Amino acid sequence: MKLRKISFETKMILFALGLLFAVVILSSIKFFSFLALIYVFFMPGFFIVKTFDLVEEADRIEEIVLSLVLSFGLIPVLMYASNIFGIKVTRTWVIAVSSMIITYCYLRKKIKNEKIFPYNQ
Repeated sequence: MKLRKISFETKMILFALGLLFAVVILSSIKFFSFLALIYVFFMPGFFIVKTFDLVEEADRIEEIVLSLVLSFGLIPVLMYASNIFGIKVTRTWVIAVSSMIITYCYLRKKIKNEKIFPYNQ
């Protein structure tokens, strides 16, 4: 039986889901709080960079820095906006918003690559 090769995007979404599970279940341990910081302040920006091809010819360091900057800019703005609309900001809310951003970017990239819809050229 031959196993098929897993794509990079699939590996990243599995990593994100595994990290989400670890953060939610084991958030009382300090090491997992560090993983939560990585999940919240790196992963959304990384998926945005990869989904929208913001950098064409860049080193890994440039992608990492851009991912951090996007996440550090996006998450606080979303927190501020939700606070204005009266949504209570908690740790679970922040992780859920990060997960929604990651899932949206993953699905957008997947739909764009598979050309499911004819108007996605």
